[in-house]
Amino acid sequence: MKSRYTAWIIAMLVGAWTILVLSHFFQNFPLIHLPEILLNGAAIGILVLFFTAVGRRVLRYLPVAFPSFAEECCVSFGLGTGIIIGVLILLAAIGLVYKLLIVLVMLGLAALVYGEAKAICLRGYAAWSKDSFRSLSGVEVVWLLLMGVAAAITFLAAATPPYFFDALVYHLAVPQRYLLHHGFQYLPYHHFSNFPMNLGMLFLVGLSLSGGILAKLISWMFAPMTAIAIYSFAISRWGRQVALAAAAICFLVPGVLILSTLTAIDLGVMFYSFLSFTALLSWFSTRQRSWFVLAGVFCSLAVGSKYTALVTTLLPLLLILGVHELLTHTPRVWAGVRATILLGVIVLVGMSPWLIKNTLYTGNPVYPLFNSLIGTKVSHEYTYYEQKLSRTNPLYALLQDENADGSRWAEIGEVSLSALKAPWTVTMTTTRAAGKTGVLFLLCLPWVLLIKKMDTFSRYLLALGVCAFWLWVILLPQTALRYVFQMFPPFSLVTAYVLWQLPVSERQKTLISGGIGLLLIYHLCFLGGALTTLRPFTYLFSNQSQEEFLVDHGVTYYPAIQYINYETLPDAKILYVGEIRGYYCERDFLLATDAYRVDEAIILRQLIVESESVPEVVEKLRDRGITHLLMNLAEMARFAKNDLKRESYFGFPTAQDQQRLERLLSPQYVRLLVSQHQVNVYELR
Repeated sequence: MKSRYTAWIIAMLVGAWTILVLSHFFQNFPLIHLPEILLNGAAIGILVLFFTAVGRRVLRYLPVAFPSFAEECCVSFGLGTGIIIGVLILLAAIGLVYKLLIVLVMLGLAALVYGEAKAICLRGYAAWSKDSFRSLSGVEVVWLLLMGVAAAITFLAAATPPYFFDALVYHLAVPQRYLLHHGFQYLPYHHFSNFPMNLGMLFLVGLSLSGGILAKLISWMFAPMTAIAIYSFAISRWGRQVALAAAAICFLVPGVLILSTLTAIDLGVMFYSFLSFTALLSWFSTRQRSWFVLAGVFCSLAVGSKYTALVTTLLPLLLILGVHELLTHTPRVWAGVRATILLGVIVLVGMSPWLIKNTLYTGNPVYPLFNSLIGTKVSHEYTYYEQKLSRTNPLYALLQDENADGSRWAEIGEVSLSALKAPWTVTMTTTRAAGKTGVLFLLCLPWVLLIKKMDTFSRYLLALGVCAFWLWVILLPQTALRYVFQMFPPFSLVTAYVLWQLPVSERQKTLISGGIGLLLIYHLCFLGGALTTLRPFTYLFSNQSQEEFLVDHGVTYYPAIQYINYETLPDAKILYVGEIRGYYCERDFLLATDAYRVDEAIILRQLIVESESVPEVVEKLRDRGITHLLMNLAEMARFAKNDLKRESYFGFPTAQDQQRLERLLSPQYVRLLVSQHQVNVYELR
């Protein structure tokens, strides 16, 4: 009895000491953003379940058989997100994009699919409770631990306010405009707003339910979902060891890890592309029409998110499909042509809302591409993209030049040689943001080439990955590596499959697995290096405010935008000068996304050059509805030095134009409202 009381007293003292230490520690070092992280984490988990349940409900009506429950869930998730994207496109088309309505639609759909969500949870729990998961080998435990660590680190890094440049320009900025204007809106001079926006519409869910952080986590979720999709595809075909290894190899690609901490669309494109690849392979083996349709649907979701997927997703699909039908059916030619046309039609129908929108607004369904070929009704049309393509792609230039001389052929020869060296070059260099492949794929290349026998699935996956990579190298030169992240899932599966097919002993396979594990840990170190630059944890653990965090991460216009949001009238309209990032602004604005590339896109410059006096400039600004000017002096200096290659951002042709600008910014015509971090906000008098 005495010993029991002693134990209780000791436990109470230890408990009191623990409470005392923790309470004082967190008073001095409070995690003020912890509730926000927990709420957004719970929200992303609920959304994953919701999307999966919606897709699974629809799959009930399709005669399709899945080899595993995990694969069914991944396909359901992809289809469910596609359905939500379609619903939001419809709401935007009819002008009903309201936060409350989006939430009500989500709740209504959640009520309809509650039974599916419950069934998914029960079956998922049963699957994870099986003895097979309790008998993991040491190597398999390592794969799971590596993926778990990567998922935790990238989740925390993603649970911060968005600051990625591309997201602030259009990935989040354009959906935010749709939300503020309750539907599609034509944004003149904002060429990126005419790009397909499937994933942007999905970000609308996050913006409506919580804000930018949840939208950022929606971007993050496609990284672990791709790893799960890889696992689900491989486990029923090659076993658990290959499945876990392939999932870990793909998830721990340095570029994938880095991009998962930002707000981008490329991970979503990678996910949908992989689902389209595997759906096509399933159709090859089963000939179930539903798999063929799903391949087209998922491909359309990828292409409807990014035009470059036409090259790196659709073209590989069509090539592999055509070759497969040509070799396996009679009449061979007609079978291949018919199948490729049908798949192309499905993809075209799936992305047609964006083509129709562009046609209505600009007269060119793929604006801002191929304006010189198709034409456009936009008065401020530029041919920058065609000029860039002709400069970077000699094959395109040759097709445009009927009198191509020998020097052009020599140039093509140089590019061909560069393309042959591309696997080495891409591995050994950083190709733009998140442009790291890691070393594993190049290291394992000899084993892939020397293995005597590969099964059908691995051969097709290898062909799809190779086609995606070389089409990117040839047709999209000098673009970011993330444009071809579609190659990573197939290459990861082939790498894992080949390593486990090597004619070596189990002990040697264990040593090989250990070597791969060390390389993947090194890939995690790449992420650590990137995080020292991106510094996401200052928001989570240093208790920075959102404003402090964003300013520290280069979003220096945020304080000025907050002033505009709270201190200006709702009908104010802001002209951005030297700034092309529109996200966070809750007022109407006018900016040109090419304002750092061509003089014609610098709107204020053009108004001054075309005017005879300052009052005329002011009158033209008022005619456009402009009430305020936002000038980012630091960005103007950066654009002038790095992009326009001159001393002055405006680069006026005459001294009189420069004088008109100086007079325009005088107290006679404008009133300075705020000036912080070299960002000035003026109000027109």
